Amino acid sequence: MCKIVVDADGLIKLGKAGLLESLLENHEVLIPAPVYDEAVVSGKLELYEDARELERTLKKNRTPIYPAKADPRAGELLAGTSSLGAGERAALHLYHAEHAAAILSDDRVFLRFLSQNSIPYLTPASVIVRFVEIGNLGHEDGLAALERLREHIRESVYGKVREDLEHGRGGGEDG
Repeated sequence: MCKIVVDADGLIKLGKAGLLESLLENHEVLIPAPVYDEAVVSGKLELYEDARELERTLKKNRTPIYPAKADPRAGELLAGTSSLGAGERAALHLYHAEHAAAILSDDRVFLRFLSQNSIPYLTPASVIVRFVEIGNLGHEDGLAALERLREHIRESVYGKVREDLEHGRGGGEDG
């Protein structure tokens, strides 16, 4: 099982797509405490129903929440960067501290930062494509997950992923 660190945007959107449980079953998902606080604790306070569903799914799968860690490699990368929030910063620290394979996000600023620093990442849309490619998700289920995600991602990403799924190709882009 490879380790995947998630930020709040990636966690929430994967939940909306209905794929969080599948990711939890097939990978070691690492959730930093600030991400959990943003997606679940604050979400519940703001009465977002999906926050309660995230909480149920994470509890059901006994997903650990990782306390904030400081990693010097992440600290160096983040020096002078003020455009990232607490969740993204915590995700980057945890990625380095736990030697994770990738970070799951759909925050465009964070994805640009990860790309510029050659850090592997996934997006909820690319997870759909990958799950269909490897057989974790059937073609029709992949299209249904993409439809659930549609209003939460850029139309250009939706169109590209839909085309990829319809033509049996991979290649989801950032959100």
